[in-house]
Amino acid sequence: MPHRWVLLQWGICASAILLLTLLEGWRPRNNAVQGRLDRMLFHGALFLFNGTFFSLVIAGLQLQWLQYTELNRLGLLPSLGFFGPLEIVVAVVLLDMTGYWIHRLHHHSSFLWRFHQVHHSDTEMDLTTGFRSHIGQSVSSAVLEGIGILLIGPSPLAFVVYSTLLFLAVHFHHSNLSLPERLEKKLSAFLVVPATHVAHHERDRSFYNSNFSALFTFWDRLFGTQTPLRTSSAQLLGNGDSPPLSLKAVLFSPFERILSYSLLMIISVGFTTPVWAGSCSAAVMFEPTLLERILGYRWPILLLVTSIVVMAIVARKNRANHQ
Repeated sequence: MPHRWVLLQWGICASAILLLTLLEGWRPRNNAVQGRLDRMLFHGALFLFNGTFFSLVIAGLQLQWLQYTELNRLGLLPSLGFFGPLEIVVAVVLLDMTGYWIHRLHHHSSFLWRFHQVHHSDTEMDLTTGFRSHIGQSVSSAVLEGIGILLIGPSPLAFVVYSTLLFLAVHFHHSNLSLPERLEKKLSAFLVVPATHVAHHERDRSFYNSNFSALFTFWDRLFGTQTPLRTSSAQLLGNGDSPPLSLKAVLFSPFERILSYSLLMIISVGFTTPVWAGSCSAAVMFEPTLLERILGYRWPILLLVTSIVVMAIVARKNRANHQ
């Protein structure tokens, strides 16, 4: 996969985050209760933690799976002879439908919900909520997405386009951005907007088991899970189980009854990352040893530890402010 695709993807995503951050400050939908900087640091560190783990363990396997299915012409699209721009458009639509069902399954499976509830434990909603997820959900979603890739057969380029659009959509519809009501209503006819997705984060079960779409809203209409736009800003969000900016909420809560297992998992990741470091280049699609030259061969440990330390500092500050 050409490096320029990935660099372009990263550039687009970073620019979108910067733009949404500025727009949220200019036209906020709700007044923030938690410190905005605290939320950025905490959820940004969580994204760094998850992203490091994902790059080391999952991304390389996902790339190899895409290349394998493309080489062997597996899936619906290759069998029907789709290629070029049309293949990309159809693949994006079908992958988005796959994402709808993966999301819905995370709500209706008690095991998968243990991981997905980390995302729903946030008591406020802004673009940083899009970074709030458990690494267990990343793993389960990647496995289920792999089944979708096998059935659909998207090209690697189509998957990059889809993942870029998904990143943009997720952070847009989680954003604390107040859009003009008429514009938001028109956009919601085919795209997920903040007023659509905020209902999905309400504590009321009848709402958070609706509006599962990530990119296109017609999946909720088609499968009967759509609820109306929420124009009011008074919704009660989160699951109320633990403070939203805490290590317990974002790392350990899925393993509350087996906390020792989660600690063992994190420790094992720290000790085994040097083994994975050599293969990480393929996972993030850079030349071999480039990241090692920049940060040293123990760079994964540095990123994982740094992210946990930042989250711990913000969590402690947040806890002290609420005492």
